[in-house]
Amino acid sequence: MPAAVTPPRAVAHAGSTVAPRSPRAEGGATDVELFAYDSADDARAALRDLRSAARTKKCAAFRAGGMRYTGVAPRPAPDKGDEAVAYKFGSREESYVRRHSMVVVRDGSTLLSFAANNFYDPQAVADGDESREAGGGDAPGSARADEEPVVPMAVVDAQLRKLG
Repeated sequence: MPAAVTPPRAVAHAGSTVAPRSPRAEGGATDVELFAYDSADDARAALRDLRSAARTKKCAAFRAGGMRYTGVAPRPAPDKGDEAVAYKFGSREESYVRRHSMVVVRDGSTLLSFAANNFYDPQAVADGDESREAGGGDAPGSARADEEPVVPMAVVDAQLRKLG
């Protein structure tokens, strides 16, 4: 659920971004969004629809908020909340590929969405320049082809404790 999209049937939404104190800390900023539903059944149905969409080839690409997202694929979901789903996808921003990892957790009638992303420079990889550190030089992120963004489970756990 990119920030530009509010799922159907949600009656309220709040979002924020959390980041480590140090820019060199493992992991980067994580977008956290909460979507409230009238009932646990409504939240369960929304998560079921999301899980189903992430698994189908019909949802290999989608548009939201003026952006085109591609490469949608399910990921192993963490054992958090009442149930959870995880998936990854990508988008293009100028010459960079922005990689997204999402975890969505249901806790009763609330869905919590956690998004981590990074930039990948395909040209730097093609040129064999994967040695610079993330965010180094004038690039906004990683040049490494194998560096997928990760949603920190500490952020997920902290947010679930706040709901508890």
